[in-house]
Amino acid sequence: LEQVSRAESLLAAGQPAAAFDATRETWLVREALDEPLRARLAAARARAQDASGRPEDALASLRAALGGLQSAEPRRALHLLAGELLEARGRYEQAA
Repeated sequence: LEQVSRAESLLAAGQPAAAFDATRETWLVREALDEPLRARLAAARARAQDASGRPEDALASLRAALGGLQSAEPRRALHLLAGELLEARGRYEQAA
């Protein structure tokens, strides 16, 4: 939980590279997290990657996290984020 909160704070402070670094260790053991926390981790990681100019990595992180989520709300949140990232890049057909 601490690394996820730290990554979110770093993103809010405009430090995407540091935010991504804060997710590295937890990302490796994400399956051990409960689903809402796993979704927050994936969202922070994806936002950090996108803000660092790596939108394809961001989408890959979201896809990887979605594969292990069963609950509707965390899945919905990550699908919405993927749509936002795609729309921001003008990839409207993929976002739909």
